[in-house]
Amino acid sequence: MLVNPLESLRAARADGWAIGGFNVYNLESARAVISAAENLQAPVMVQTSEGAVKHAGLDNIASIVRRLAEASSTPVALHMDHGKSIEIARAAVTAGYTSVMIDTSRLPLEENIADTRQIVEFAHARNVQVEAELGQLAGIEDLGEEGAEATFTVPEEAVRFATETGVDSLTITIGTSHGAFKFKGQPELDFDRLATIAGLVDQPIVLHGASAIAAADVALAARYGARLPAAQGIPEEFIRRAISLGIAKINTDSDLRLAALGRMRQVLTERPDIFNMYELMSQVEEAVRAAVEARIRAAEVAAGRPQGAVTVVAIAKTIEGQMPERRGKSQNFDGFNGRTDDIAAKRSGFGNRQTYRQAKQVVANGSSNLILAMDQGRVSISAAALLADASVDDQNSILELDEKAILRAAREIRKRQVERELENQRPNRRKRTQPSKD
Repeated sequence: MLVNPLESLRAARADGWAIGGFNVYNLESARAVISAAENLQAPVMVQTSEGAVKHAGLDNIASIVRRLAEASSTPVALHMDHGKSIEIARAAVTAGYTSVMIDTSRLPLEENIADTRQIVEFAHARNVQVEAELGQLAGIEDLGEEGAEATFTVPEEAVRFATETGVDSLTITIGTSHGAFKFKGQPELDFDRLATIAGLVDQPIVLHGASAIAAADVALAARYGARLPAAQGIPEEFIRRAISLGIAKINTDSDLRLAALGRMRQVLTERPDIFNMYELMSQVEEAVRAAVEARIRAAEVAAGRPQGAVTVVAIAKTIEGQMPERRGKSQNFDGFNGRTDDIAAKRSGFGNRQTYRQAKQVVANGSSNLILAMDQGRVSISAAALLADASVDDQNSILELDEKAILRAAREIRKRQVERELENQRPNRRKRTQPSKD
């Protein structure tokens, strides 16, 4: 369904997860993003940059995404990314976008506030969400303009900007950058600055330039001729920490480019006989879909674990056939604002307190792979809860086994748990049976 993403953004900020914003440029990339979101039953923002608009045409790309979104079972927003002028932002709203970013961050603060306020008034009258940027990201964006020097967001200015513009979501700069070459040395982000800003503004906060640029993906592309020396992205643990501190939207573009180009190079090298463009593009589409799913899992599932709280859709559709509420309407797992676990279990669709607590245990202690296996119904909630007691390496190794072997492993873990419990009880029993000295 095509939606204004504001409800999901606010839920993400409140509950400690992040909605994914993914840049697309044609039918295949848009379909890949929406398909990935449907597979995980997660809300998503499908984004177009000015470069994509220049390539495909504003009305053309808007029509493609809107048609796919309207047929989707999950909430999909159509978002203009980095609209550098009032004119492009207004054009996007008129073309049917449900969310726009006005990025006049290169201008002095007063002008940035004035331009942003103008778009907020225009967009809100048409039920369109508005994102804006304060501070400037380093790196080169998709139109190939000269890379900007990083200018970090000033917390005090963020308060003024958010208040005076009435913007719905706020992009801040804490050290990320556009492109595949985000750091020359060790990765470093200003988490203290993020925490300060998150404590001062109520709006959902957005992190741009957040692609991981995974070493395995770089290696695959390089194996088939790509030249990406010193490519480096944002470590996943940085993403988790950023979300735990208040980030509610994670933008991804370079990871999708890397996946698409790597697969395209691979197919053209290994299949010199390929002649149909749609066959080649289906391979590219599948690579992008897989990359999007990985990013959604990182942003929505892993990010919630450090706080011990995650929304219900992150562990949806288990082997027992249960389907919790969708994320846009869900609540925080931590007792639903102080309610009992019985009420939380009923409200979240798990049916009983034991199943609810087991699922919560998996989210708190399980690896990303274990949470995904439970989410997809490959492992029951009860078995996943037992496996969560093992080390992350052991969890991932066990998940490579067949279903019966996984159950045997879970029972063995339970057996060891019982043995430990009995062992812990023995000294207490001996102490109680000792005669009193009085």
